[in-house]
Amino acid sequence: MRALSPLIATVILVSVAIAVSMAFALWASNIVSVESNRDLEIISSYNEPAGDGWSVTVIVKNIGTRSTSITRVMINHRVCDIIVEFDGPRGRASYPAGEAGYYLAPGEQAVLKFKLKSQESCNMFFTPGQMVEITILTSTGMEYPQSIQLR
Repeated sequence: MRALSPLIATVILVSVAIAVSMAFALWASNIVSVESNRDLEIISSYNEPAGDGWSVTVIVKNIGTRSTSITRVMINHRVCDIIVEFDGPRGRASYPAGEAGYYLAPGEQAVLKFKLKSQESCNMFFTPGQMVEITILTSTGMEYPQSIQLR
């Protein structure tokens, strides 16, 4: 059997090294782009019983490098009849959950408050101890879910 010439072996070795380094660069750039798309972080969330429902508070912060707006608040993947009150650096505002538009510059933090109660029209019924998923959507199209357990 004949061995490969040193020139052909070098060409194959260099080709493999280039292919592996290109694959690594593509993988690394994908990780960076996914992380740089995050623009919001849920700092904390809590709830407390309030009459016929629960008072829910969610604190969020814009951790991105560009401004964003909170455009929608969903409960268990649905937009129902709730009014979300925002309190942040631009003052207070109230929006229906499906039509929010609260603006946050990079580094700014806001407090979202709303009352969660059972709604037959939305086919949502809540009981103490139940897990509820709150999802916040931003103007960049990102979704930020947070689960809370009702007290």
